[in-house]
Amino acid sequence: MVTGSYDGTLRLWDLKTGVVLKKMEGHRSRVRALAVSPDGEWIASGDESGELIIWHGKTGEPFNQAINKAHDSWIFSLLLLGGNGVDPTIRVWDTLTWQQVDGPWKGHFKTIHAISLNSSGTLLASASHDNCVRLWRLSDRRNIAIFKHSGELNCVTFSVGDKHILSGGVDKKISEW
Repeated sequence: MVTGSYDGTLRLWDLKTGVVLKKMEGHRSRVRALAVSPDGEWIASGDESGELIIWHGKTGEPFNQAINKAHDSWIFSLLLLGGNGVDPTIRVWDTLTWQQVDGPWKGHFKTIHAISLNSSGTLLASASHDNCVRLWRLSDRRNIAIFKHSGELNCVTFSVGDKHILSGGVDKKISEW
């Protein structure tokens, strides 16, 4: 397991013993987002300054230099990158070169707090403090649906089988779309 901290570090843990295997240092501000590749080969971390660092999943060593200003400010969600109120966009990164692919996806106008990919990897849902869940088609990066929640959103996920999208927010309500 990997955790991120407000002290700018990440830690790799042995879940059986509870021992920290590696303290990973490199961020200059609070780590706000983490993602681990499905095969465990890499870990991505984003911080409040908009910096993105990619780490080797097994060794905890950085792949390369940090990507400064992956977003203009705080990174809240990593699968793709979801930005904040200053830069409320989604950005896609090539995991071989760690270069941004095309331009940012635009639609939200406040902080994007969560991003979820469906099981077939064809659709993406994003949840924002603009009270909206947006559904995106990955093949052409188009926003194909907008669902209006009753308050600011903090989380989004696809249901088992991808038939529905579930979102939750500061109003303490779960909505099913």
